Amino acid sequence: MVRHDTQKMRRVLGTWPVTLLGVGALLGGGVFTILGATVGIAGAGGSLLVVILLSFGFIGIVAMYAELGAAFPEAGGGYLWVREGLGDLQGFLSGWLSWFAHAAACALYALSFGFYVSILPGLFGWTFSWPMRIVQILAAVVILAVFGFVNWRGVKTLSAVGNAITLAVLAILVLFAAAGLRQASLDPSRILADFTPILPHGLVGVLAAMSFFFIAFEGSEIQTQAAEEMRNPGRDLPRALFGARVIITVLYLAVTAALIIGFNGGSGSSEAIGRAAEHALPQAAGRLLPSGALLITIGGLLVNVAALNVTIFSSSHVVLAMARARHVLQGLASIHAKNFTPHRAIVLSTVFIIALTILFPIKEVASIADFLFILLFLQATLAFLALRQRRPDVARPFRAPASPALPLATAALLALLGLVLVTHVSVVAGIIGIAWVFFGLLNYYAYSTPMEHAELEEQTIFTHSWKLGRFPTYRVFVPVARDEDMRGMLEIGIALAKGREAADISLVHIDETPGDHRAGREAEHIATEPLLVRLVDRGREEGVGVEGSIIESDDPTRTALGIIAIHRMNLLVAGWDGHARQGRIFSSKVDAMLREARCDTIVVKIADLEHMKRILLCVNPLGGPHLRYLGRVALALATHFSGTVDAVTVLAPDTSREEEAATRDRIRRFLARMELPEVALELVRNADRATGILEREDHYDAIVLGEGKERFLREFRLGSVSHTVMRRSRKTAVMVKGHMGIMPPLWQYLRERL
Repeated sequence: MVRHDTQKMRRVLGTWPVTLLGVGALLGGGVFTILGATVGIAGAGGSLLVVILLSFGFIGIVAMYAELGAAFPEAGGGYLWVREGLGDLQGFLSGWLSWFAHAAACALYALSFGFYVSILPGLFGWTFSWPMRIVQILAAVVILAVFGFVNWRGVKTLSAVGNAITLAVLAILVLFAAAGLRQASLDPSRILADFTPILPHGLVGVLAAMSFFFIAFEGSEIQTQAAEEMRNPGRDLPRALFGARVIITVLYLAVTAALIIGFNGGSGSSEAIGRAAEHALPQAAGRLLPSGALLITIGGLLVNVAALNVTIFSSSHVVLAMARARHVLQGLASIHAKNFTPHRAIVLSTVFIIALTILFPIKEVASIADFLFILLFLQATLAFLALRQRRPDVARPFRAPASPALPLATAALLALLGLVLVTHVSVVAGIIGIAWVFFGLLNYYAYSTPMEHAELEEQTIFTHSWKLGRFPTYRVFVPVARDEDMRGMLEIGIALAKGREAADISLVHIDETPGDHRAGREAEHIATEPLLVRLVDRGREEGVGVEGSIIESDDPTRTALGIIAIHRMNLLVAGWDGHARQGRIFSSKVDAMLREARCDTIVVKIADLEHMKRILLCVNPLGGPHLRYLGRVALALATHFSGTVDAVTVLAPDTSREEEAATRDRIRRFLARMELPEVALELVRNADRATGILEREDHYDAIVLGEGKERFLREFRLGSVSHTVMRRSRKTAVMVKGHMGIMPPLWQYLRERL
């Protein structure tokens, strides 16, 4: 017996369990399996530098994950943040990458476990009759099946077992590190020899080692996956994230130093450690401690059990989030009624991990995980910047410091490590990563898009239309959220449709309703239906086909973008709802539409349509990509409302007379290119373009301007001129953005210069 989509999971986790969750994942195959290879790549002294640099490099990632995980405490982590900040397609790719990344990491942990199983009999003088590779894979498959079942049973069992293992492993590593430091204190003269040369492969070797050892610092994603099951994620998640990093950084430095000292290779020891690879740590422990190799082997077995345990947990929760969004099969969102776990997602993830374990050796699976996590964190960093800008209304119990400088520096570091990884460590990782992205795109367009169409049909509860009797060649989409906005928004849509041949309008009332609170809205919908019928008749009076619909949705923006894609809309007419409140710069919904809609977009803030005779057209002195469409919109509005158009351009106060004359001539050419009738042009001077426009609004009934993009960092802090005018204007304001692919701007560039 199961329950589907909307079933919530229990909130039972606090700070310490989630801290151990991260520590268990961070220890994993990294320090016990690939530390030796990392020392070989970077050198003895370089390996310590690798740990330090990665620790500092991850400060930005941890801070961003702490902020976003506390603000959006839902299963899915980075997948949901990227989808919210960068759009549906990027969100899907983030989830797709995250699933494979965690599966590859889990395969690494399973193979590491299998390695320690394969060497365990040798410590007692026994040998396996089978090849070591077969023993390694069989042990890995068995342990994956066992902990797949543990995850299926539920989070309480998972936490109790995983946290006990993590504490035991911490004790073993602390003992190993202490033995190494004790050995160094007994013979200080050896330290210089052990750590010489410091950087045998230079800075490139350090960067290559950082990219390869990257997986040993991955754990933020796993911890944030548990946010939905934390009692107080706003307080406890940041503590758990930073607490795990402090523990791990100190431990990694001590263990790395103990490995180099205990291996006792003298000058050039890093090369010997690199050749020993995963055998290096148990060999060093055998020299530092009585039965040290056995102790490290037990630790390696336990730590990889803990790591794969929590990674199965994280991987399955990514599948859960993607299934909830219908990006993969919806049945994978099923929550078990008794165990309260996403049981089908856990089964699928476990099978996928087993396949990776069989197909790839340790080095390749580690490199694949490294590359995918670098891409994932790069996406999450960009999503963080986008959400800071586009969702300032969301409460943030924790705020990452030094933004946007720290996130941008983090993004640059991630890009550098990704490049070094595929050029100096593993080309295979890059090839497989690109192939996985391509396969994901096939899934997105073959499955997700048709599912979105079916979802829209399920959400539509009323429709009424009048058509022209011929196939429309131009489609106008007008989504509204309130009944009182419908008439004005439709009137704008009619004005823009009348200038087109065979145009029709889709007027959709999108009722934002949570999935589990849709009952009891019938009375509101019944009251809306007659209004839609009258508006359809209004379109017939103007000779424009109109279809009116009511749709229920828990995500209106995603629904609107889905309608645009499925019905191939040519124009989106969206209502402005970006009034300032709580420091909010502009509407996140409108901004998402401007960013993602693959069609021309008009954003309208309606003040008074009854008296719209004088229209002020704002023209950028440098032109812009939306110039021609801007003129078309102004002309359509003036024609429909029997009005006139004047133009205004704002210049800097220190503009010379020669520059002003040149600008006037240039604007005249722009206006001629817009195919507008003769218009009055006014050049005004103001240091702030938005203020210069707003000072003229008292003489006009409406303002039409293009959606602009300032330099990234300036817009991030202040918002663009167009958004500022829209927010502050007391008149009807229309913001225009023409959709352009790659070729139209190129042809425009060539026409203007040839």
